[in-house]
Amino acid sequence: MSVYGIDFGTCESCIAVAEAGKNPEVIPSERNQSTTPSVVWFNIRHGGRPVVGLTAKNQIERGNGASVVAFAKTQMHLDEMTSEYLVDQSGSPRRISPVEPAACIYHKLISHANSFRSGQGFDSSDKAVITVPAVCSDIQRQKTKLAAEQAGIKVLQVINEPTAAAISYNIGVNETVMVFDMGGGTLDVSIITRTSDTDYRVLASEGDPRLGGRNFDMELIRMSYETAGFPFDEAAVTDSLLVQYETYKKDLCTAGFQTIDVAGPDGQVETIDIDVAEFVQYTDPVISRAMAVIDRAIAEARRDNPNLRIDRVCLAGGASKMKAIKQAIAKHLPDVKAELNDPDQAIAKGAARYALALVEGGVNYDIRLDDRGHAYGLLTLDRNGRLVVENMILRSDPVVIEARTFNRYMPATGSSLPVTIIENDVAAKHFAYNRQPEFFKGDVTFPEPLTVGDRVVFTLSRDADGLVRLVCTTPDGAGNSRLSFETKASSVDETLLRRIAAHLTAMDAE
Repeated sequence: MSVYGIDFGTCESCIAVAEAGKNPEVIPSERNQSTTPSVVWFNIRHGGRPVVGLTAKNQIERGNGASVVAFAKTQMHLDEMTSEYLVDQSGSPRRISPVEPAACIYHKLISHANSFRSGQGFDSSDKAVITVPAVCSDIQRQKTKLAAEQAGIKVLQVINEPTAAAISYNIGVNETVMVFDMGGGTLDVSIITRTSDTDYRVLASEGDPRLGGRNFDMELIRMSYETAGFPFDEAAVTDSLLVQYETYKKDLCTAGFQTIDVAGPDGQVETIDIDVAEFVQYTDPVISRAMAVIDRAIAEARRDNPNLRIDRVCLAGGASKMKAIKQAIAKHLPDVKAELNDPDQAIAKGAARYALALVEGGVNYDIRLDDRGHAYGLLTLDRNGRLVVENMILRSDPVVIEARTFNRYMPATGSSLPVTIIENDVAAKHFAYNRQPEFFKGDVTFPEPLTVGDRVVFTLSRDADGLVRLVCTTPDGAGNSRLSFETKASSVDETLLRRIAAHLTAMDAE
């Protein structure tokens, strides 16, 4: 039996296969590369048929950027992409759900993997463990899993990318490592110890959901425009320009310098040269943000064990290949060795190894997360009439929570105050609500209006994939349920599912 591990990345995606008695292996792309660009081109000349990978990425240089979707992973918390794209023959650009290109990418990865293995005489498989950033929100987890399922994948489990990387690096028993996972759009820093052959315990997990290789691309654009003497507007930067400058960045880091033709606002073009040392100095604030995440992770891990020793740093994610990143870590942690071992492949390989353990049942990885990073609470009023959040799932709780029940009464404001659930990053049980939450916020709509003093019973649970389920009931005076319903962080739109099905059907018709 074979199973897959899939790393759906911001810029590049990777799929690995695992079989009994063998080490996981990455399935090469059609271009014989270890990864596939996470880029989708909707080919308007062929009815908007999605094309995934390098061919799609190359369409930007051919002037088809309006039909090219990139960085879908960074938009998974939204219902629609922030940019508009030409995705069909209607002639009008429209915003699309990021789940659509994500499903196309998953479909491409697994269909190509099965085709590749079929040519080698192996059976196909539709089972996989998929990964998500440790810092992603519940709604991002749900939508990522939805995209994979719509692509025909039987998702065995959703696990965090740093945990998958730790399994791939095969850390030793009683060894403690820091997994520094910087991809195209997010940074995760997890400190993980292995207490037995199969027990991986996450001591701390910190991150920045808006820090990754894309930030360096943006800074290269900013630096280029400033050098050329042109005004720079970050809000006007398109995905196509970011993809183009991602290539410039890679060439710059490899060759040590890069010549760039910068287009000005009035069509004029200036040719500039950028030196890698100047670029590293220019992006020092970005690197400093990454080092600050390391400090937060170490502080969290040492909260209960001040003498905790980190044995090594395991690098994962494409952006961690930048020489400046490795040098910054070495300077920041001079006594800890940083290892760079196929960072583009580590997450997919670890996920594949974990998937095999799930289906075989022989090796049972016990992944314990002592700090998942997100809490879930209710927005309510305290006795003084101030808005506060009461966390019902704490940051320090384990991932799997069977059921946790709370009784609450509607405050004196009655139904004018909605029942709101908030995903947040605050460790406290209670805190004053004085800022917009960084992650998910949603109002619970009751089928019947509630009145002052009505009792509402909230039951929360969280499964092994990290997905939260909320059930609300309002018992009447006799103890019977007057109304009961369930809610999730995101709902499945039937129109969206039909569009995805049409995309995938068009891909299969190639």
